[in-house]
Amino acid sequence: MRRKFTLIIPSMVLFSILNPNVAQTSANPVQSANTIAPFIDNQTFVVGRLDVSRIDVEAFVNKVLEFLPKEDQDEVTIPDEVTVQINAAKALGIQWQQVFLQAGGKDIYGVYSMNDFPYFFIAVPLQPGADVPMLKSWLATVAKACDVGEFGSEQIGHTLVAGRKETVERVKSLFTAPRPELMAAFAAAGDATVQLLILPTRDQRRVIEEMMPNLPLPKGEVPSSTLTRGIHWASVGVNLPPKISLGVRVKSQDAQAAQNLKNLLDQFYAYISSVHEVKQLFPNMKELLQRVTPTVKADRLELMLTPQQTEVLIQDILKPMFVVLRIEAELTQSVSHMRQILVACNSYANDHQGQWPETLQVLVEAQKLDVKLLNNPRCPERKVGYVYIPPGPNRKKFFVDQHIVLYELYDEWPQLHGIWIGFMDGHLERMEKRDRFEKKLAETRARNEEKS
Repeated sequence: MRRKFTLIIPSMVLFSILNPNVAQTSANPVQSANTIAPFIDNQTFVVGRLDVSRIDVEAFVNKVLEFLPKEDQDEVTIPDEVTVQINAAKALGIQWQQVFLQAGGKDIYGVYSMNDFPYFFIAVPLQPGADVPMLKSWLATVAKACDVGEFGSEQIGHTLVAGRKETVERVKSLFTAPRPELMAAFAAAGDATVQLLILPTRDQRRVIEEMMPNLPLPKGEVPSSTLTRGIHWASVGVNLPPKISLGVRVKSQDAQAAQNLKNLLDQFYAYISSVHEVKQLFPNMKELLQRVTPTVKADRLELMLTPQQTEVLIQDILKPMFVVLRIEAELTQSVSHMRQILVACNSYANDHQGQWPETLQVLVEAQKLDVKLLNNPRCPERKVGYVYIPPGPNRKKFFVDQHIVLYELYDEWPQLHGIWIGFMDGHLERMEKRDRFEKKLAETRARNEEKS
């Protein structure tokens, strides 16, 4: 339930981005700060703001479809039903968006306080003439779709607050805390459609330093003050299609703290680039990280990506991820083939006094198996994509749940995903470490060669 509750803001983003005919308005940091300030306490850590009136639905959907792989790409083909689902979400979103706007909604704020851990609440400023019952109904519908559970909403002044019932009750009697950095952080987010502010308090920074004086890193420890003094606040501003852009600004205690934070980030990037599995998925990871490396400007770190830079970055990130999706789809199909092969082997053995077939082709000839199932989608160029090891004569002494009879054929060990192997008792297991697989395979062959 907690996981589903954390989807409420992303769901609202999805369902509230779909109206192309709303006038554009600029973000006002003073107004934003004054609007949400009455709901900020001394434990507030994150604040988000979404201007749902500024998103072009057609541009958004077109960009999503543009990012999806095309039919002429080798990596993966997105099924037609995915496009159908996207268009269905669009239609549903338009309906939800229209209700929200007609009811007098415009902005949605999300507030995360450690007092509500691990939950958060949202705040909807009420425009003049807003239909509060309609907005409450809208929020309840979203909450139900996200399976929030005990959900509540309450008008507090000119704002509608919604979230779990106990959270709303707490907010009703909230003791606000002055947060002068709030306005500066909103201003740093710029005129962005989506704004995310990270606002660690002095107490929170102190607790981190006391509980974890040093941060463990692969090449040694660094003082936790590198983070606590390096991040007094951070703001992220994102503009959505038709012109996607990203801006990140981090305010540090001083210029030295900003440089120390930059050095820590460089160490983290270097470590990520060195991880073997990461390099397999993203061969150009070092270059990707260079594009998202901020610069130090006095007591701040800044990263600003233009629409073109942001689009190229998204495409370069999504491309290998789609490859992974393709491989996982092939793995799923291969597992299905192997499961049916093992069922056919056991059926054959039942018909032949426990004797397993000498080859997989015997199963085809005995009409126990469709010849197409011998093909492994991970290596479609091979007629038979699996290695079959018929049990030896000493099979009565085998531990059938440890005796390999089938595994995926491979030329080079697929480090990122490993291979699937099938055991004599019919169960399948993914083997990611080659040395572990070779050890089990050697044990199997040794048992097969034992004399009765």
